[in-house]
Amino acid sequence: MSKIKQMSQGGLLLFTAGLLLWGGCTFIPVELDGLGCDVVTLTPIPDRYGFAIQEEDLFFTGTIFKSDLDSQNWQLDGEFNFPTKGYSVLEPKVEVLPTWPQQVNITLSVRSPKLLSCVCSSDMKVPVSVKIKAATNAEFTMEICSLPESRCGWYE
Repeated sequence: MSKIKQMSQGGLLLFTAGLLLWGGCTFIPVELDGLGCDVVTLTPIPDRYGFAIQEEDLFFTGTIFKSDLDSQNWQLDGEFNFPTKGYSVLEPKVEVLPTWPQQVNITLSVRSPKLLSCVCSSDMKVPVSVKIKAATNAEFTMEICSLPESRCGWYE
């Protein structure tokens, strides 16, 4: 085998190894259809003061409830059950608007694993809990947002 052919094969091998070990700093044009926010369906719970949340497509189940009818202390408890490792959930954002009836907007943001990363297939459970102070007749909306993983020190 000639020296030039050996060097080109070695260069190709190094290039391939570099791609496999890549940390995410190069741009890969990929369809990012899964990004954005999805409004969650809140189902009233008949025997409690609150709502049940069952979003299998978004890997989330939970409840928004209060302990008694006159209480202004609401509680969001839930859990993401991701199919692989590598997901992260940011702090919930709760916005209580001064309207009548009071509007409460809850946003849960999820970062997916990095592109071209190796992830293990396993159930990854991430609990979510937040206390909310709102009127007894508050109206709730909730959305789950998928965000791209941060790259090269860039954060939103």
